[in-house]
Amino acid sequence: MKRIEVEVEHFFKSKFMGRKRLKPDGDLVVIGQSRDCDFHLLGDGVSPLHAIIDNQDQTWAISDIGSEQGTWIKR
Repeated sequence: MKRIEVEVEHFFKSKFMGRKRLKPDGDLVVIGQSRDCDFHLLGDGVSPLHAIIDNQDQTWAISDIGSEQGTWIKR
């Protein structure tokens, strides 16, 4: 079976801040402003705990976890 990885990039004020490659057999990835998050994001519209990225049965999903600004995906 083909394993599909996801690469998440973070830009802040048009500056590249970091990248994280997610593998389908990994744990939940919590993103947000909190230093306790797996992927720390900067920005006024980012909540301390903003969203969760997960893979179940070879399907990737991102879930907003109560942020005020919502969660947007750029393809």
